[in-house]
Amino acid sequence: MHEINGFNLEKEGIKTGITHFQSMFNNFGNAERFEVARQKFSLIWNSTIKKQDIDKYGWEANPYVWVVEFEKQEV
Repeated sequence: MHEINGFNLEKEGIKTGITHFQSMFNNFGNAERFEVARQKFSLIWNSTIKKQDIDKYGWEANPYVWVVEFEKQEV
């Protein structure tokens, strides 16, 4: 989870203010803006965790996570 990149931050709804995150591997170019965006995401992440579970599932615990994506299908 700590390995989140700018592309995925944008997909999670965090506005980085960095226009070149077109590649999921491109985090360079503006490290300060990236770090601010990552910190915003970590605050949102922690806000979804019960206080008693923060040590197990919080940002600093770095739990194993996976992505589930959905696509709209025409019928």
